[in-house]
Amino acid sequence: MSRYSHKFTKDDVNYVVSHGYDNPLQEYFLHVEIEGSEEDEPHVWEGNRTSGKCNSDMMNLYTEWGVEEHFPNNFSMLTMDLPF
Repeated sequence: MSRYSHKFTKDDVNYVVSHGYDNPLQEYFLHVEIEGSEEDEPHVWEGNRTSGKCNSDMMNLYTEWGVEEHFPNNFSMLTMDLPF
């Protein structure tokens, strides 16, 4: 499984955004937590296979949460349906 993280600010709130590809599940995922929050549940958790999202849905989420900006190569791999 690959996992990459970056910090992202949206609507004056700081987030930690993690994304990657889970080989056993063959799934792209996005996990967003509010920075410094002690909540157990993430703010956003999406996986394209487990939530029934197609790759274009995941591309929209990756763009919304800054993955395309911070990790353009990973975004390109997603557009080609390749693991990273």
